[in-house]
Amino acid sequence: MPPFRRVRAGLTLGSLWAAGWSLLLSPWAYWRWYEYQRAFDVRRPAWEIVIFFPTPAIWGLIRGLAFAAIIAFMGRGGGKPRLSLFRLTAWGLASGLVAPAFFGAVLALSAGDGVLLPWMVLALVSAAINAVLAAVSWALLTPRAEIPLR
Repeated sequence: MPPFRRVRAGLTLGSLWAAGWSLLLSPWAYWRWYEYQRAFDVRRPAWEIVIFFPTPAIWGLIRGLAFAAIIAFMGRGGGKPRLSLFRLTAWGLASGLVAPAFFGAVLALSAGDGVLLPWMVLALVSAAINAVLAAVSWALLTPRAEIPLR
């Protein structure tokens, strides 16, 4: 496959993951905007909520690009038979678990034990979202005739 097609496929998958992360974490972005407004005791204009929405999209884009690199690396030797639903979902789960768990452990070692639980919850939510997005990516990559019905 030419390099331009690989880059285009990676950017497409990254933008799909960014859209998925944005849709799934839009309540979190709204909650952050509401807490920011309540913490500073100032009535903020409603259009400023747009500032809080790019965070999940950027997180999803980075994860999508990393997942596209995993797919490109795994699929280069054996082709599509190596890219099973279980394998891609497991890679998506692992990619969602690693970064938040690492940051949570680093923060727990430096700041104390009270920081570990929220990061572990974030790691589990991130892993679940990545596993679902990996399964959806597999369904989009696989032609209809090749999807097993059982």
